[in-house]
Amino acid sequence: MGQSDRGDVPGVIKKGVFQIRSKIQNDGSLIQPTHIARKNIEKIIRKETSQEITVLEALKRFDEAKEGVEVSITKGIRVKKWGVKGIRPALGKRTINDLVLIKIAYEFIALNLGRNIYEPAFDVHRSVLLANSISTDAYRIDYLRGPRYLPFHGVGLEQVSPYVIVQIRLFGLLAFRVHFLRISIKGPRYYYTHDIENGQESMTA
Repeated sequence: MGQSDRGDVPGVIKKGVFQIRSKIQNDGSLIQPTHIARKNIEKIIRKETSQEITVLEALKRFDEAKEGVEVSITKGIRVKKWGVKGIRPALGKRTINDLVLIKIAYEFIALNLGRNIYEPAFDVHRSVLLANSISTDAYRIDYLRGPRYLPFHGVGLEQVSPYVIVQIRLFGLLAFRVHFLRISIKGPRYYYTHDIENGQESMTA
């Protein structure tokens, strides 16, 4: 969620940059990322006029508009820019499909095991992923929450015996324990961390 002076707005992070989702409000107004709104406004104006100077003047008014100030761009189009002051995870509902969590956990196990991931013991887990359905006999997922937001993502082997548990952390706050109830493995318990602020990655045992 993006945090702004007008309130929280839903969005996604793309290539490390937060981008709000386009959404029509109850009053009929439209919220869009600034660069998308600019393109759409240009398309609308070009449909109404063939005069380039009119288009350029309207886009100039858009570009020079200050945050929080409503500006008339052209007849029938008014805009108000809002800046995103911060972002936070959307905690009000489950936004991650269980199969996505299972796939992340499975691939992390594969990175640790190498070719041993092709052992017959893993057939049931491959079948689940291929069928896009979850067997409650093979998996369990715990949805947890850390004490506070921290700028990192992580995934690690929390337990290897009597069965494997992989923990996935998002923004340091959201935690998911994926229990692989039918397998155990040998070896150290590795943990991968991605620091969101500086982009650094680390692997610890």
